[in-house]
Amino acid sequence: MILMNTLEKIISFQLSRQAKEAIKIALAFSIVYLIALQSGWLSSFWATLTVGQIALFPNAQSLHNGALRLVGLINIL
Repeated sequence: MILMNTLEKIISFQLSRQAKEAIKIALAFSIVYLIALQSGWLSSFWATLTVGQIALFPNAQSLHNGALRLVGLINIL
């Protein structure tokens, strides 16, 4: 009976949204760093910096910043 209760607790365990996001970001950092090292990039830290910047802002904010940069580029030309 104790074993069944323990198994039920393990099965019903769920991570919070923040914990899931932290795990995803850590995994993204690890994968992109390994890809950069395997590719032979001289400055592999730029790849991790990119992941950090993407993780820092929500998707809508990144798209908004990209649109503003595009408008600024068009105005310069």
